[in-house]
Amino acid sequence: MEHFEWLNPLFNERLETKDGRMVVPNRPGLGFTLSDQARAWITDTVEFGKK
Repeated sequence: MEHFEWLNPLFNERLETKDGRMVVPNRPGLGFTLSDQARAWITDTVEFGKK
């Protein structure tokens, strides 16, 4: 498994490893939620058919 420390600010949770492998969390989905910092970089506004 490869892990980059610069990804840490993107998520509220930290990647846990054991013996060189990712420990899969028991939280829903992949077990990670976006941090407030990451949320500031995205937009959730979409407009269709505007003239």
